Amino acid sequence: MFKKLIAAGATLAVALGIVALATVPAQAHDHSVNATCSGLTVNLTNYADDSQPGHKNSVVVTINDAPVASNPDFGSSFHLSKTWDDTRDNTYRVVVKAWDSDAYSFDTGTLTQKACEKPSATLGAVTPHQAACDAQHPGATTSASFVIIGGDHVTYSYTLNGGSAQAATVGSSVPVDVSGGSVAVVITPTATSGYKLPSYDATAWSFTLAAVAGDCLSHITVSGTPTVTEAVCDAVGTAGTGAVSFPALPAGAKWQYSTDSSTGPWNDASSTLRASRPAAPSGRGSPSPAPGTSSPTRARPGPSR
Repeated sequence: MFKKLIAAGATLAVALGIVALATVPAQAHDHSVNATCSGLTVNLTNYADDSQPGHKNSVVVTINDAPVASNPDFGSSFHLSKTWDDTRDNTYRVVVKAWDSDAYSFDTGTLTQKACEKPSATLGAVTPHQAACDAQHPGATTSASFVIIGGDHVTYSYTLNGGSAQAATVGSSVPVDVSGGSVAVVITPTATSGYKLPSYDATAWSFTLAAVAGDCLSHITVSGTPTVTEAVCDAVGTAGTGAVSFPALPAGAKWQYSTDSSTGPWNDASSTLRASRPAAPSGRGSPSPAPGTSSPTRARPGPSR
């Protein structure tokens, strides 16, 4: 009976030993694959490391279809950290083979990580200024130009009639020469590094500057014409005084006269121009000139200066 008890106890001890061995926890085999818009990180830890032949852990990492790591025997741990172009989408794949169990092996398959979402720049506004008649200076024109106001994290360039691009400074007026004809202006905004352009209407940044149509002179209406009073003889050998009276003109205009020809020289005239012939030399008489035979006088209205 005692022998039977001993045998039973031994059997029980063996059974208990088997149970104890079965409850020993397996090695953790921790792994993480973390992809962001700026790069990829792979961490493998606590993998079973055994020097026996065939007991090897392997890993292959591929980014954008190009292998960046291939380790046929990484032992118990492996670490990889790679950055990539964050302005584009990137693909990656991680394949791990664990020698001790397929439960610790994995294949992510080819995955895609989207590009980083950049903050948006802020656009300003452009104001074109057409050439115009200068109200303060009749006959003159103001310059055609444009100015860009505002914006954040953005720069601007412009072309004139499709020429070379030139930088534009925010807040500074850019003059445009339109003396040779109309000029097509195209402005291009560019986001600074780390920012993206918002959607915008490109037509608002394209326009044409043109020259002024006309001469920009202030045109006046003249009422009436100069009145000529012929000189008459006062006495033998003495001529009276003739005169030319000029009608009033609007502000900014004046009369000019020439005693030679229609081409000048021109002299400014007051409201009345008087002219007379000198008296004949003493002791000699001379007839008075017939009316209308004195030097010709021509008049014209012109701009005041």
